[in-house]
Amino acid sequence: MTQKTPNGIDLLTHVTGLTKEDVTAIHAKAEANRSRLESCARHAFEPVEPGKLFSRHRCTHCGGEADSVGAHWYARGLAHGGAA
Repeated sequence: MTQKTPNGIDLLTHVTGLTKEDVTAIHAKAEANRSRLESCARHAFEPVEPGKLFSRHRCTHCGGEADSVGAHWYARGLAHGGAA
């Protein structure tokens, strides 16, 4: 007997209760964000909601977003590399 391997969309719809359309839209948004971030030569992240703990951060150059932890470590990497 052959077992069917679930695809990612089917699995996510099953475990989250979201529709296939919602999962596909979220994936498209994430891919667009990844593309913006990868095309940027150097990020300048600023909080989307200043003063809010764990706010998303948006690059003023490319518009890509990262969580606060990712933005923090990106800035630390620049500082340690002497680019900040």
